[in-house]
Amino acid sequence: MTEPAAQSGWAKLFALAKHLRGPDGCPWDRQQTLKSLAPFLIEESFEVLDATERGRAEDCAEEVGDLGFVLALFLATGEEFGLGSADEILSRTTEKIRRRHPHVFGDHETEDIRELQRTWEAEKAREEHRREAPDSEGREPDDEPDENALRFHLRPPHPALPALAQSRKLQIKAAGLGFDWPDIQPVFEKTHEELDELREAWSRKDTAHVREELGDLLFAVVNLARFLEVEPESALRSANEKFRHRFHSMIDGLQTDGHDPDQASMELLDAYWEKAKRAERVKNAPDSASS
Repeated sequence: MTEPAAQSGWAKLFALAKHLRGPDGCPWDRQQTLKSLAPFLIEESFEVLDATERGRAEDCAEEVGDLGFVLALFLATGEEFGLGSADEILSRTTEKIRRRHPHVFGDHETEDIRELQRTWEAEKAREEHRREAPDSEGREPDDEPDENALRFHLRPPHPALPALAQSRKLQIKAAGLGFDWPDIQPVFEKTHEELDELREAWSRKDTAHVREELGDLLFAVVNLARFLEVEPESALRSANEKFRHRFHSMIDGLQTDGHDPDQASMELLDAYWEKAKRAERVKNAPDSASS
């Protein structure tokens, strides 16, 4: 496979993906479908997220490159499965993004972020309306829905998104429309309120109500994370890893001191859990490196 010297990085990557899909390419790549490749887009996206959290530019650049390759392979496969050419797909996307930025490419001048969010969501709703209009009762594809209704329409998050991400997306959209707390204090209070309501539902053994209140509590916690400027999915994954590390430290401590974890009481397990927490705090203390 030859590569023109002036070929861009994206063009080289896409040419590589096409070659791997070709008769002289890779058997694994050739047998992939859009359905089989889609999960790799999600996996690589989370690896980018993890790299950005760790803060190492080199790792982040590598993971973004990996994501770019999977996307190139997906587009190359899409050409074979009738999605259209990559150029056509990306050109349509370019025009779509330009339409959603009338303050940049049109005559709608504003620096107000909330107004920009409303404009973005209204244009997305118009696009959705145009796709659905031919199947709607009594409406022609060129009909435009009520502009005011578009401005305050909360489109459902994509069902493939994790529930935490869906909650955060809805809350950001609502905040962009002015529906938001003035500061973080009532958000803390709302979280406590939802926890109390969950406790009350549990005390009444009302299973359906417990499920509902647990959902409300999780939604409130996501809102709290938004005010704290913390990405909830990332925070939860960090908590998962912290739990795993502490659990292993607890087991190691028990076994080092001659205890059988299978026979340990909850009180003994809790004591070693606390010991693992203290050791972790000492290790992570700011002055621990110089001590």
